[in-house]
Amino acid sequence: PDDPPPPMKLVILLCSLVGATAFLPSSLNVPATRVARAHATTMSASRRDMIQGLSVSSAALLLGVSSSPAVARDEYLKDPTPAFLESEERSKKFQAKQKAMKKAMNSLLDELNAGVDDNDMVEALRKMTILVQKEQDLPAGMNKESLIKTIRLKKTAMASKGMWLTPVEIEYKNLIQSITIVQSPNREKEQSL
Repeated sequence: PDDPPPPMKLVILLCSLVGATAFLPSSLNVPATRVARAHATTMSASRRDMIQGLSVSSAALLLGVSSSPAVARDEYLKDPTPAFLESEERSKKFQAKQKAMKKAMNSLLDELNAGVDDNDMVEALRKMTILVQKEQDLPAGMNKESLIKTIRLKKTAMASKGMWLTPVEIEYKNLIQSITIVQSPNREKEQSL
């Protein structure tokens, strides 16, 4: 009921194809067709002229669409390029290094949590500081805030027992300062001062 009758659909389709030649690249643009010439001179055209003009326009349109760079087909390489292989190798090395560093940091956190006196705490925090300074960052997947939360839980437990005295607090502050320095975006400027 809402669709126009079939002959009207054909007329709409044909009219839209005639106007579509304006969007073709200049190399594929068909010279003025009989329809355009007849329309310009007499303002009337026979059905035969219109259909012939439309067939030429639609053929040019189809050629324009198939050779258009916007519709280029995807091309896939058969073998990876040397640059890609090198990048993949670097990525694997980085992931292995990060995995080893995270394992080391987690073992130091376990050592800190297993500590029963201030000497154990100082030693674990010192090792963490050395690891951060050596690697110049925290391992991937570990951030400063989560590390601080974990250490503060242990600090609260130890302080309730009368431990976590000044030497432990100094090592804790050294660790936090080391992390802040290595994660600073102005590290180059700070080192040159």
